[in-house]
Amino acid sequence: MLLKQLLHEEISLDFRRSMRTLKHHLSSIENSFMYPFNNRRIEGIHNKIKVLNRVAYGYRNFPNYRQRIFIHFKLKRASCVS
Repeated sequence: MLLKQLLHEEISLDFRRSMRTLKHHLSSIENSFMYPFNNRRIEGIHNKIKVLNRVAYGYRNFPNYRQRIFIHFKLKRASCVS
């Protein structure tokens, strides 16, 4: 495998840096193909909250902003959280 070979001096610095990065993350990359787990849902929720924040351009108070997030995701408010 190319990633396991030594990098030669005639290869550009950018390519060597890319290869080192791939080597560093190789086990995680392999795991992403072997296991069905991912964080797609959490990243989607995070992105929607960021878009909501841009569209709202700032709420006057945090409870209104929080309530808007709950409404958007159709979440029920926990009784222990004020």
